[in-house]
Amino acid sequence: MVLDWLYLVSEHALIRLFSNIPILLLTTLGGVGIGGMALLYPDFLFSGEETLLEYIDERRLIPLYTPIMFSVLKLLFTAFCLATGWRGGHIYPLLFSSFTLGYFSVYCWTLI
Repeated sequence: MVLDWLYLVSEHALIRLFSNIPILLLTTLGGVGIGGMALLYPDFLFSGEETLLEYIDERRLIPLYTPIMFSVLKLLFTAFCLATGWRGGHIYPLLFSSFTLGYFSVYCWTLI
């Protein structure tokens, strides 16, 4: 519930923030942002299927904070991409975030 609110607020805030920037500069800013994120976290560029499979296969090796961090960053990255005029959609990032949060919840439940 909190992350969907974060996603909507961040997307609308970024759209409002970038509304006065010329389109050429805006898409350049988006491209630099996408390139920077691709260098840091290449899994964010795609739907996340490979990352989800890694979560399932290597569940004992993944630190507990990783699913939450990836979920939040994926949503913020998607909001940034859409606000800077790049194509994409909401469905796969939301599915990825939902899965990672569900994974985190189940993992925490098994630790109790």
